[in-house]
Amino acid sequence: MGCVTERGPQREIDYGLAPGERFEPDEDDAPEPPFDPTQPHVMTVLGPIAPHELGLALPFEHVVRRPPGGDADQWLDDPQAALAELEDIQAAGARAVVDATTADDGRDAAVVAWVAARAAVHVVMVTGAADPAGRTAAALTAEFVRDLRDGMEGTAVKAGAILIGMAGVEHRDELLLRATADAVGATGAPVLIEAASDTVAPSLVAARERGLDPARIVVVVGEPDAGREAVTAQAAVETGAFVLLRGVGLAEPVRESARATMVAALVGSGCGDRVLVSSGARRRSQLRAYGGGSGQVATLERFPLAAMEAGLNAHDVRRLLIDNPAQALTIVPANRGD
Repeated sequence: MGCVTERGPQREIDYGLAPGERFEPDEDDAPEPPFDPTQPHVMTVLGPIAPHELGLALPFEHVVRRPPGGDADQWLDDPQAALAELEDIQAAGARAVVDATTADDGRDAAVVAWVAARAAVHVVMVTGAADPAGRTAAALTAEFVRDLRDGMEGTAVKAGAILIGMAGVEHRDELLLRATADAVGATGAPVLIEAASDTVAPSLVAARERGLDPARIVVVVGEPDAGREAVTAQAAVETGAFVLLRGVGLAEPVRESARATMVAALVGSGCGDRVLVSSGARRRSQLRAYGGGSGQVATLERFPLAAMEAGLNAHDVRRLLIDNPAQALTIVPANRGD
């Protein structure tokens, strides 16, 4: 039987569409074009996003951590607990978190990817090192660039920043800074530096000598002594670097009040656009999902109120929790001149 070439009168067929509806997608419903990675962006575990999409962020936390030789309290190795912590901060308004765990601190990109795929917050991971461990600057640079461009530990998960630790040992610190500067030159990634108070100033001087722009550096500070911490934070922001206060929300009320007063002083001195805060919880005993303390969400539950009691307003708090993290974590691709 051949094909039918003659047709009878056309008749209306009801496909269940409402008046005015049609099968063809509207122009507004068309898929968005792929994100252009040559533009400034934040690299999350699930891919690049525009900086303004980051939202309220905790820029120094630990999602999964298995430090070699660490005691049981330091092993954050339960994916379900990690997800529960992120659900807590999401319920409190957070939209992003940085997993500040390097490979030598027990990073696991595959597990974090599992968590990130199920969490309602963006997750950013880091490359970097706390100890060169016999590696040359060239080897470190190659590792950092690979993690940023290709992915970490055999996955497609790309790092979104470089985290290094300064110990005040000249040769060791110089090696890390040299590798970091070369990796930043190749990728445009932001840099986080963990440093004790007495090493912050020389570390920033050395970083600048290596060609690292202080405006692209976040100095992570978590001193138990409030006065010493205030001096360190002020020294960091005066160079143009960001300062990230770790441990916010985890201390006793008097300590939290003192820290909020310090932040208010930094804002009052005109440095409010260079300050970040996060809990930095790195032990089971500090995390609610592991049956421990108040958890990562403590920063969001305690800091805004303490900050406003210290004299800051809602705009100041927004800048500390939303605007500053977006700026600090932006990758400016190396092929751009800005």
